[in-house]
Amino acid sequence: MSSVFAKVEDFVAVGTTEMLASYGAVCTVVRGHSPPEAPGRMFVATVGFVDAEGSSGSLLLATTRAVIEHVFPPDEAPLSDAEISDALGELSNMLVGRVKSMLLQRGVRVTIGTPTREIAEHPSFHPPKGDCSWTAFELGGGHLYARLDAAFAEGVVLRDESSLQSPELAEGEMRLF
Repeated sequence: MSSVFAKVEDFVAVGTTEMLASYGAVCTVVRGHSPPEAPGRMFVATVGFVDAEGSSGSLLLATTRAVIEHVFPPDEAPLSDAEISDALGELSNMLVGRVKSMLLQRGVRVTIGTPTREIAEHPSFHPPKGDCSWTAFELGGGHLYARLDAAFAEGVVLRDESSLQSPELAEGEMRLF
């Protein structure tokens, strides 16, 4: 596992914890987790990323209805499967955006794809060909699982913390063309 991969793995843990906290959901991070045991229906969202140097990867989130309803408590009626899937897709998109911002501050510019979502009964998660790690986030409603799959090009180097650059845009800002 490369040092760049290990640092991005840290970004995923920090980004997920901060993102969940912004919704009032406190979590405990469990590193080095194995793929989730899928007791039944799971909701899965994946977002891919690439850079100009030939690096590529994806971030996968998987969880249950109980976790999403813990993070986004329904007002009255239970959330539909489509609403649960949409919520997880949005979380995955926000998380990859946070990781992208952390990479940009360290001199690596990635382009992210559009989230894909799946609802699966007893899914099995096959290992990818490149570096891969699972991290579990324990919440009141269960676990949110994150899998980082990435292959970073040989020349990719992250700037150290002392030379961080401010992102061109802060979180929540947008640039109109």
